[in-house]
Amino acid sequence: MSSRVLAALVAVPVVAAVVAVLIGAAGNERDLTLRTNGFAGEQVPLNIGQRACQLRLLPSESFDGVRFGVAGADGNPGPPLAVSVRRGGRVLARGALPKGYVLQQRRNVALDRSVAGGRSIRVCFRNDGVRPAVLFGYPSGARGADLAIGRRKRVMALQLDLTREPRSALSMLGTILDRASVLRPDGVGPWLFWLLGAAVLVGVPLLLVAAVRAALAGGGDRGQSLTRSDT
Repeated sequence: MSSRVLAALVAVPVVAAVVAVLIGAAGNERDLTLRTNGFAGEQVPLNIGQRACQLRLLPSESFDGVRFGVAGADGNPGPPLAVSVRRGGRVLARGALPKGYVLQQRRNVALDRSVAGGRSIRVCFRNDGVRPAVLFGYPSGARGADLAIGRRKRVMALQLDLTREPRSALSMLGTILDRASVLRPDGVGPWLFWLLGAAVLVGVPLLLVAAVRAALAGGGDRGQSLTRSDT
């Protein structure tokens, strides 16, 4: 087998792995900003016209979606729900869950605008239909564990996530490098991390090819030496 063929056999899987990593990094995933509770241990009835609000949520970053556990009561199709994000007496964003859902599962609701993080908010659900709905949650001392239903309050963390528009890891690379360069010696900036990354992506396959060629060349020289000594 020639050195070029063997070098190609070594380099191609490496290049393919690099390409696969880049493709994976370019894929989108819904970004989780805050999760109050992952459990659905108790039902929280939401009657016709009633509103339930999860209080004192503090998302660290901006979000534009709400994902929560809900079902129609008694196995009936669920009513439409109005979802709102509030601070004080101000509505920051709105969304809506259409009617017709039945079985309990997490439903995603897109908000009409993005809400900045870093300040306390509450997320409210209002039953706008003609049948009751059921929210899900669990009594907990975790953050966001105060639930107001009308004028009543109870210790309850709803099954509730705050999410934002899918972003690929590749699109966030600049932000990651900027943050990595915050704690750095003088004169070092994000440009250095870009340079090092490019060197790894390009240099590693080239070094592998060079190493294989050198090994094959060395083996060929030893074979010729043995042949000459035999003669």
